[in-house]
Amino acid sequence: IGVDRPDSRFPRESRSDRNAFEDWLRTYQAASAKVSVVRHLATFGFDPVHPDVDRVVAVHDRHASHGHAGLA
Repeated sequence: IGVDRPDSRFPRESRSDRNAFEDWLRTYQAASAKVSVVRHLATFGFDPVHPDVDRVVAVHDRHASHGHAGLA
């Protein structure tokens, strides 16, 4: 998506490293909002999904895919 890795690594102990990372994170989030990292290809079977699994899948889908955006 055209965003380099942040200059510092975790744990970011200095305030300047934390501030630089926050700036990088905003840039990354803006760039990554335009693409998806996964795409649903197919569903197989008809067995009901356990409610706990269904919640995990819902969280995954909310954070990992952005509708019909192109793959990153």
